[in-house]
Amino acid sequence: MLKNCMEIIVLDTLESIKPDYRGMCQCNQCQMDILAMCLNKLPPLYITSDKGEMYAKLRELSPQFKVNVIQTVTEAVEVVMSHPRHHE
Repeated sequence: MLKNCMEIIVLDTLESIKPDYRGMCQCNQCQMDILAMCLNKLPPLYITSDKGEMYAKLRELSPQFKVNVIQTVTEAVEVVMSHPRHHE
């Protein structure tokens, strides 16, 4: 098993802030653009075992970690909302 936990964390964070961005486009292109922007800015968090997944979950509990992820997701949402590519 090889998994980038950061992808899951970003997707969960995006879901949690969606109510704050009512005008956010829900199309696949915009959602993937947000995800890609975030994953390019945040450090990867790859795991290969259940033990690694537990470590990743503990790291996710850090207040600074949460702030960094929320800030990165919020910035990506704002960029994609102001410059959507779904019309290309």
